[in-house]
Formats: sequence, C-alpha cells, structure tokens
Amino acid sequence: MTTMTPAPAPPPWSLRATIYTIPLYTTASVAASRAFNEAAYAPLEAAAPFASSTLSTPVGGLSMVQLIRYSSSPVGAYDEMLLIPGKFRYVVDGKDGKRESKDALRVTRIYVSQRETCYNGRKNWNIPKHLARFEWVDKPEGTTIKVFPLHSDSPDPYFQATFTAWSYVPALPVSTRALSSLVDMTLVQPPLPSGAGEPGDAAALAGTDTWCKVVPYIYSPRARLGWIDLQQAGGGPFAPFSARRWLVGAKLEDAVVEFGDGETWETPASSE
Repeated sequence: MTTMTPAPAPPPWSLRATIYTIPLYTTASVAASRAFNEAAYAPLEAAAPFASSTLSTPVGGLSMVQLIRYSSSPVGAYDEMLLIPGKFRYVVDGKDGKRESKDALRVTRIYVSQRETCYNGRKNWNIPKHLARFEWVDKPEGTTIKVFPLHSDSPDPYFQATFTAWSYVPALPVSTRALSSLVDMTLVQPPLPSGAGEPGDAAALAGTDTWCKVVPYIYSPRARLGWIDLQQAGGGPFAPFSARRWLVGAKLEDAVVEFGDGETWETPASSE
C-alpha cells in the first residue's frame, strides 16, 4: 500500500481521450428512493455530508454514465468511469443576503485507474474519485468495459457495458459548447470527506472544505452513435438508473477535455 500523498497538479487541465457516453434519465421517485442512495455513492461519501439532504437534495432528470480512456493528462494516462444521476438542488447566499435555491448536475460516483488523478480530482474540483481496476475488451462486434472497485469483496464488476457502433450512421463533430443551450454541463460539487482511516490508498482520498463549481468542456471531431448493452453481472440492467438493457449511446473519438479553475464557496451556515 502506498502512503505518500500524490504530487499536486492544479488546474487548468487539458486532456485527450476516447469517451463512451450513456444517456440515462433519473425520475423524481428514483431520486428520492433508498436505492438511489445505495447506488449513487461510494461508501465513503455515502456516510458523509456529501450525500446528506442537509446540504442538497437530488431532483433527478437527465443523467449519464461516461467511460473514458485518457491517453494524456497532466498526471498521465488513465481510465475513468463516472456517474451523474441528474441534478441536485442546493442553497447559496444570494447577492442581497437572502438564500437562493439552485439546481445543477453532480458527479456522485467515479472510479479511476491511478492515484494521481484520484487525489487531484478530489482536491481541485471536489470530484469524489476512487481507485478501480478496468478491463477493456475490443472485438469486431463492439467494446466491452468492466469496472472493479479496489478493496471490494465482490467478484463482480460494479459496472459493465458493451458499445457497438452503427456502421450506417456517419460520425459527426460534437462539443459541449454547441449543446449548451440544450444541456447545462455545469457541475456543482459539495465538500468531500477525506479517506483517513479508509482501507487501501487513503492518501489519495483527499478531503475538501468548500463547495466547487466547474464547467467542463468536451470536443470530439468524430462522435459515433451506437447500441449500449447495459446487462450487468447479476443479469439485470443498471438499476435503479435504467430499467432497460439496450440504450443508444455515443463514442467520442480523439476528444479534447478541459477542466479549468473551479469557483468555490463556504457552506451556508443554515445548511451545516
């Protein structure tokens, strides 16, 4: 077990990647369910204010899973799986001193394959990264990805999916800026607990004290649509976020990803 704290790699970050995006939809009833809390958070965050209704409330809506192979980043190449289970309602201090409620997307669960990005993603933007092992299998009929969290007792992956591109649909360029009128990709992340006392690589599990808002930018010159097979190891779909096995997804090739400086603020006193 490594005990040294990874070296800081402050923003901005510019990365290159292949991205598999799986659009989902979280209903209000699912967002309010116990199943949501059990699936949306890793154990460390589930037991912390990060997942508590005292700081914010899940409201659902457009959601997604992304599976990413970063070929380059400020901390080297790595793999990543992230879950955004819709928007969350949170409270901020308004300019007139009154409290305001706002809604924004949030990454609630995310796994990465190396400790440097785990530490810096948590420290820079409150992204609740944890370490995992990834399996990628490329076959003529598609690409299968499996994600195995480290220090899990289960022999089954936390998540798996297979992407098969549609050969009859041409690839097209896509960017989050072009889609910003349809989907606001702003992420608002609560403070993170530290991994002190956690099994495994606790030094990579940095904690934070303030909220963070960041708007990631993604551009791909070739985005391909295709089928996503979401059958999980237990035989069903990715519950509770999808009741269907087959979904339409996208593969973004040669993608550019940028994360700038985040905007930070203290938790309003009445929310603590």
